[in-house]
Amino acid sequence: MDIDFVIAVIREDDIDKFSSVNEDIIKDKRAYSYTKDFITAYGKFPEEKTLYEDLGLKPFDILEPSKYYEAKIVRRAKVASVKKAFQEAQKIIKDDKPIEDAVDAIKDAIAGLDELESDEGFLEIGKDAPARWKEYEERAKFGGLIGVSSPWAELDELTLGWCDGNFIVVVGPTEIGKSWWLTKQFEHSYKSGDRPLMISIELVARTIASRHDAIYANIDYELMRRGTLTGFEADAYEKATEEMYGREEKGWVVDASKVRRPADIEFLAKRIKPNIILLDGLYLLQGMGKAAMWEKIADVVRELQVIAARLRIPIIATSQFRKDIKKGAKKAGEKGDVSDIGYSHSIPQAADVVIALKQDDFDVLHHEMLFEIIKGREIAKKVRGIKVKWDIPRDFSFVSYDGEMLDDDPVTLEEDEDEEDDYGGLFTGGGSAVVEDAEEDGD
Repeated sequence: MDIDFVIAVIREDDIDKFSSVNEDIIKDKRAYSYTKDFITAYGKFPEEKTLYEDLGLKPFDILEPSKYYEAKIVRRAKVASVKKAFQEAQKIIKDDKPIEDAVDAIKDAIAGLDELESDEGFLEIGKDAPARWKEYEERAKFGGLIGVSSPWAELDELTLGWCDGNFIVVVGPTEIGKSWWLTKQFEHSYKSGDRPLMISIELVARTIASRHDAIYANIDYELMRRGTLTGFEADAYEKATEEMYGREEKGWVVDASKVRRPADIEFLAKRIKPNIILLDGLYLLQGMGKAAMWEKIADVVRELQVIAARLRIPIIATSQFRKDIKKGAKKAGEKGDVSDIGYSHSIPQAADVVIALKQDDFDVLHHEMLFEIIKGREIAKKVRGIKVKWDIPRDFSFVSYDGEMLDDDPVTLEEDEDEEDDYGGLFTGGGSAVVEDAEEDGD
């Protein structure tokens, strides 16, 4: 178990994870001590082969992320600590010593359980102070933007960007364009050098990649699918693909053949180290056990929230309103609040920001979309959202603010298909997958 954990961390190339582990909970210290000394001497992890050879070990398969093995090691240490405390308490009672001494032994063991956990999420206020000042200097340098930018500067004014550790949810009725919204964010982040990872549980990777191409090259997606682009558009597409091939910036698209659970997302993210994760269809991720649907979704959402905090990167995920909240209404803001989000109340509770995509009849006619912030823990302006053009995939430009821009202090807003092709997997140009149980909403 201990060696499994060390090798899993080496494969994830996560020195911070390795350094945060409490050394006292490691029983078999051969691999741990060797790796610790190697990092001290050379500033990096040893290769697996080197570790095996120097320790005289036979190579073996590691199937789970380091988090899994760490949890088992911590549990083992906690069980041992509790057992030891009860043994001491029994001895105190047997020796006819004061019962209070036995109680104290058990209390001390319980109090020490937290110390067996790693230091993730644990902040010493003074030691971290210089880092907070440095963050402020960066914020001042970029006009207040402290997170990954969105494709709309106007939206960044409201949110200050997608901040490290934030969990953001984009919701809307079926077929309104949530997947396209996420793909536009992916394209923007890719061009900005932000190393985006987009995970679609609804569509296969090749479909998402093709939609991205249409946005990137500013060409008609339907004509591209049918192979009927004009000569000018075909030239633009070819030039765009050549440009993408030559870019140093990285971006990844993954589908349900590679990611089924939140733990898969964390494992993949630790391997490729993205700066932002975009998840299409959070409600289709698999939860643990045989609990009710809402309980599974609650577990999934809480785990995504923890992953965002642990990795210190933003996660933007899409979900849906209840089935009775339909696309199109007399007024775009008439329907669709946090109480209308489907599947589980945990979705808006866990999210730092919730953005609802809304269109009334006027918006549909004029190819516009309202991005309404229906929950925001720290929103920079007293404005509910923005309107943008919605001529997919060519025009996503800003139209207007939904409300009056006020230069007040930051406030907290109250909570008041597509045809699939035969490709899938981590999109590197091929593969195959069948996306099961995906609810096609045509986004």
